[in-house]
Amino acid sequence: MKKKIGVFTLTDALNYGAFYQMFALQQFLKEHYGESCTVTVYSPDETLKDKLVKYLSISLKRFYRKSVLRAKFSSDMTSVAVHKYAGEHLDIAFFGSDEIWNIENKSFPNDPNFFGIGVNAVLKIAFAPSIGFAKMETFGLHPSILEGIRQLDAVLYRDEGTRLLGEKSGQKVLGRVMDPTIVYDDWMKHVSPMKSEIGSPYIAYYSYSSEPPFLETLLKFSRERNLPIVSAGFNTHEWASRNLCLSPWEFLSFLNDAEYVFTTTFHGSIMSTLLGKKVLFSPSSHKVMDFSEIMGLREYEINEESTVQDLEAIIQNYNHEKVNLKKNELKRMSREKLNDFL
Repeated sequence: MKKKIGVFTLTDALNYGAFYQMFALQQFLKEHYGESCTVTVYSPDETLKDKLVKYLSISLKRFYRKSVLRAKFSSDMTSVAVHKYAGEHLDIAFFGSDEIWNIENKSFPNDPNFFGIGVNAVLKIAFAPSIGFAKMETFGLHPSILEGIRQLDAVLYRDEGTRLLGEKSGQKVLGRVMDPTIVYDDWMKHVSPMKSEIGSPYIAYYSYSSEPPFLETLLKFSRERNLPIVSAGFNTHEWASRNLCLSPWEFLSFLNDAEYVFTTTFHGSIMSTLLGKKVLFSPSSHKVMDFSEIMGLREYEINEESTVQDLEAIIQNYNHEKVNLKKNELKRMSREKLNDFL
């Protein structure tokens, strides 16, 4: 009889990283263990308030953009089979990844299932969850969550914040892995040309911030290179030449076709790296800092003091071979951790 595997994660967020990590883990499990197991992705339970926060906006312009993005995300969700968890028995339950443990993030429900609570499984493994910007003292107000984490069979953490939370809960089995996006090999299979749609070579910008620390230098770099800045995602930026609404697969192509990628986000950084792009990023969160540290990318970081000459030097000296060696090492490490339980 095939083993039943469940993946508890964010399934309906207007977030490219949430989509990629969910798709990557499901695909890896199916491709490598599909003959011996079935894989089901479970969506969190949502209240009416959760749905209103997700669907509505006080700005008509923002509501329209949100609606367009939601339609585009829905079209790509055919790549992932999502179900509601109804208490069924599972052989292995994976919890993760991304910010499912960020209990201070109000843009998605903090489902108890994310912490193993109420999940009927022989093995319960947290795989690369992140606490995002949540503070450790906030978890102290939720003893049931800490107990749920302590009761898991293992916490395979992605970044330092989650490791500290595992220790705080009393969890004894802790191990380091990377984001699930690194275990999947075929990202290029989902890429299609974007340059013809945009009309010319361009710089890709992806961030939640309209004022990144390197903005002035980015604008000057754009002018000197005669490359327009094209932004994509949930937010719009007045200084960008274009602000695109893209589906997850369109966004992947958008990163791949760019001359350069500028970002402040975790998944903007890791997906650009997996696509072999020269990514210039600012570590605006501990997630990005941890990624930069473990991938050996500190020399490619930029900040408010970076000049156009600094950017030119980074581009000139970008060592793809070194980055690929580290990427493959971390891919192997993460796959081995998965194999230990499968």
